[in-house]
Amino acid sequence: MHKVVFVTLYYNRASEVDVTLTSMLAAKIDGVHIIAVDDGSTDHTYEELLKFKEYGVEVITGKNKGLSKCLYDVLDGVDSQYIAICGSGDICHKDRILDQIELMDNRPDI
Repeated sequence: MHKVVFVTLYYNRASEVDVTLTSMLAAKIDGVHIIAVDDGSTDHTYEELLKFKEYGVEVITGKNKGLSKCLYDVLDGVDSQYIAICGSGDICHKDRILDQIELMDNRPDI
């Protein structure tokens, strides 16, 4: 079980893969697993995602289901204490996950 599973989904956003995954990797801390999903893109998004497998990013691809169904299917098999989502093209602040984990660990009422 991972403490945090960090998920990012893409559909025809090949140009956004590098900026988003690079920022997610910079924010990676122990216990964080990154899953990058290509939701049936028709451009070269999947190939761009595969470049990050060497950094421990799990890459998944399949037919286009749409954001909600794709996210539901990915999260259905996830075993972690926390789940974090980062949109394709978003930049994750390097302390984002650490700050959120500390807050939630210290404030179970949140």
